[in-house]
Amino acid sequence: MIAKGFARCLPTAKMQGALRTGGMEGSRGATDGCTGRSRAQMAIAASILLACLAIASGSGASTLPIRFDRISVEDGLSQSSVLSMLQDNEGFMWFGTEDGLNRFDGYEFQIYSHDPSHRGSLANDYIVALAEDGAGNLWIGTHAGGVARWIRASNSFETYRHDPAEPSSLPSDRIRTLMVDGQGRLWVGTRNAGLAQFDQATKTFVRHQHDPGDPSSLSDDHVYAIAEDHSGAIWVGTDAGINLFNPENGTFTRYRSDADDPRSLSDDRIRAMAIGRDDMVWVGT
Repeated sequence: MIAKGFARCLPTAKMQGALRTGGMEGSRGATDGCTGRSRAQMAIAASILLACLAIASGSGASTLPIRFDRISVEDGLSQSSVLSMLQDNEGFMWFGTEDGLNRFDGYEFQIYSHDPSHRGSLANDYIVALAEDGAGNLWIGTHAGGVARWIRASNSFETYRHDPAEPSSLPSDRIRTLMVDGQGRLWVGTRNAGLAQFDQATKTFVRHQHDPGDPSSLSDDHVYAIAEDHSGAIWVGTDAGINLFNPENGTFTRYRSDADDPRSLSDDRIRAMAIGRDDMVWVGT
């Protein structure tokens, strides 16, 4: 049985030698401390990955001299099912698993998990989504524990949960996706309660949910993907097609699959979205 976890793409020794000639060979010893070491290591890893991707885009990809370095629980990962990944602005790699949040500096893991005796710990260990804001704080979406913000300055967590008695709270604790837009606003997609926009000033949430009697509302409350195009428009992928958000009046324009229209969506169940450099919206169903 192959151990699960994650893998990083590494070139052969010949390719590594070519990269080292650029002055990166001594990066590991050039700085001390976790952050400095992380930046150097992640810069190397990013360069290697770009090299791998550049070669893979060419012809003859089936014979490329590429190997994958497997990293699993035996190497310090908290759990073998990795559901989300992010590289922060200091170079650290973050991995969300079904049992804890992992920060990797290229050599060692620091694991964050729920501790009932510590108020500033994670509220839930099942991590499904990660995003970073402009201040360098990490936002963590969990399976059943709401949203947490890792505050870099204090190395602690601030948790936001659903409160049935408070309409400005998070609409559900079951998170599916997170996105920080160009204005620094956090958007939260939930499994069963629509879309939420976080107000940093008041630390409350504005909810956008499906209303069967309003065709300009969100088409469905199961939100799996959120993306921002270059104009700042917010696109939302749900179990009932795509929704384009109009911030001026809080309404949505819906785009659905139509069996009679070959240029419509192929399926209404949206699972991923990305915005291309040409502002083209890519949709995974």
